[in-house]
Order: sequence, then C-alpha cells, then structure tokens
Amino acid sequence: MAHALLPPRPHGLGTSAAALAETGRPARAVAALYCPTAVRDDTALAQQVQEPLEQWAAGFAVPPAAVAGLGRLAVLSHPDTDDPARLGAAAKLLAAGHLIETATLPHAATVAQDSDAPDSDAHALARAVDTALQEVYDACDLPSTPPTADVPTLHGRPAAAAAATAAAAAAAAGTTAGTTAAGARPVTDIPLVASALAAFSALPASPYQVDRVARALVALSAAAGGSSGPHPPWEHLSTAHLNAYSPALAGLDAIDGYELPPGAGADPDLARVVQLASLAAVLLRDLARPRPAGLTAAIARAEYLGTPAAARRAAAVHDDAMRALQHHATALAGVSGTAIRRYLSGLWTWLGGHRTWHTAP
Repeated sequence: MAHALLPPRPHGLGTSAAALAETGRPARAVAALYCPTAVRDDTALAQQVQEPLEQWAAGFAVPPAAVAGLGRLAVLSHPDTDDPARLGAAAKLLAAGHLIETATLPHAATVAQDSDAPDSDAHALARAVDTALQEVYDACDLPSTPPTADVPTLHGRPAAAAAATAAAAAAAAGTTAGTTAAGARPVTDIPLVASALAAFSALPASPYQVDRVARALVALSAAAGGSSGPHPPWEHLSTAHLNAYSPALAGLDAIDGYELPPGAGADPDLARVVQLASLAAVLLRDLARPRPAGLTAAIARAEYLGTPAAARRAAAVHDDAMRALQHHATALAGVSGTAIRRYLSGLWTWLGGHRTWHTAP
C-alpha cells in the first residue's frame, strides 16, 4: 500500500538535467524535470475560481498579473475537490504567500546583481545557498547527524532555514498565530493576507487547521522582513524564498476536506517531506520563470556559473529533492495512519499540479 503511494523512480540520476541542456526554453525545461503531472485540468472550474479571485485582488489594489492563473493552479493542485469556495481559498493562500515573499525581492535582486558588493556579501550568499540545499542531501539512508554551529538544524538534521530559525525565533519571542516578532506589525494587519486567512477560516476547517495556516503566514512574513524592512538576499533565499508555498501546503488537508492529526505538525519526518516539497516547488518555479533574486540565480553567483550551467545545476538539485521526498514519503506512509498517507499523496499531487501549471500556463 505504501509503495503504491508514489510512482517508481526513473533510472539514472541527472537525466532531467541533461534534457534541460538540450531543451533550453523554460517551459520545455520544466517538462524535463522529475516531477508528476496534474491528474485533473478543468478549464470551466478554473474560470469559476479565477473570476471572483480577480475581483477579490482588485479590492486590495493588487494588479491582475499578481493573481493571473492562480484559479487554474488551485484546480490543478487539488483534484480531490470541485468546491469553488475551497479552491478559491487555496488560490488566496497562494496569492498571500506570493505577496509576502516578494516584499523583499527588489532589495535582494539589487544586491545579488551588484558586482561591487563586498566579498562578505558573496560569502554570505554562497553559505545561504549551501544551507538551503543541504536538506536535499540530508542522508536519505543515513542516521541523523548531531547539530553543528554552522548549519541550522531541525531535530538534529540540517534543514531549510525557515523551518528551524523562524520557529526558534518565534518561540524565543513568544510569537503566537497572527503576530510577528515582538514589536513588529501583525501579519493580519496586511489586508490581503488577513482576507486570505479569513477565507480559509470560513471553510469547514478546525481551529487547529486555521492556526497551522496562520502560523505559516506568520513565519513567512517574519522571514520576508515584515515591517522591519527588506532583508539581505541570503536571508531572503534561506527563509522567505524557500517557503513561499508554506501557507498553501499548510492548508492542503483542509482544502481537500480532511484533517491531519494535531501531532503531525511536530513530526520531524513529515516536516522534512514538506521542506523538500517546498524546495522542489521553488526551484521548478525559478526554472520556469527566472528572476534575479531566485535560488537558481543565487546558484549561478555562489558557484560562479553561467546561466545555462546554473539552470542545469538547479534542475539536478530539484530532481534530487523530488527523489529524496519520494524516499521519505514512502517510508513515512508505511508507518502512518490514513490522514498522513492522504496528505503525502495530496502533496505529490499538488506538486504535479504546480508542474503542469508552469509547463502549460
């Protein structure tokens, strides 16, 4: 049963990276990556979700381009429901995550491209990239390693920084859902974000599910800088950028009409799968829609690579992340209850919808 959860691995590491080198164009490059495709594409339902989404965004003076196609992305990523209210809430969480994440992009892009930036900036960026990618190579078949002073850890394992440092910072500051660090502007003061959370709360969702999504929004807001101003590019990459989809993934079970057990949020094995999914999703997006402040661009700068070579490197990292996710998810499904198995399957399906959306928008 567990092994039927995810499709079998293809043979030969790096095959998609080689294909990427041959294809070149972003859409075709994404099509070559190791990732499932969507299992449902309903144009009429997508339009039914998109129209009110655009009206909602317009009410906050958000340009249409910022939410373009998110109704279809929600439909592609959540084939277990055809309820426009649930899918609309999913699309709004995607919009909120994007809004929060991009709060620091102009500054990050400027510094990342500045050839006169001090060497310490380049070293910090290189280290952030290494830290962000560490999770991919975190010993699929090896025991956990003890924490070190150099690599942020989660339950003794290297982790994408937001999962470790944002949670630690929140705990140290006494952060609760709906607020950022002490003295910072509450995330619910951002009208669009507050409205997205309200739309999710209006679903048949439990207080635990609502709190989980609220905390994801809070952590992402804190990582992106909140009201404290833009962060350097290495902080953006290792926190906000890698966790841009965290609110959407936090609400996956409620959107699909079931509930994870409350203790699932503290499960390090499930957290690792979600971290890998977040990393893979961001890399896929970066390859499909390159931008100066993305992780792929950071790889080029940190490893002194040209754009094509950096794209091939990012594609290989994406595929490693997906295979690591597959490995851990299959193992976790074998020892978990129905709800967690359904979440793991839904996470895989969500990634397939995300890939299809970027391949054929």
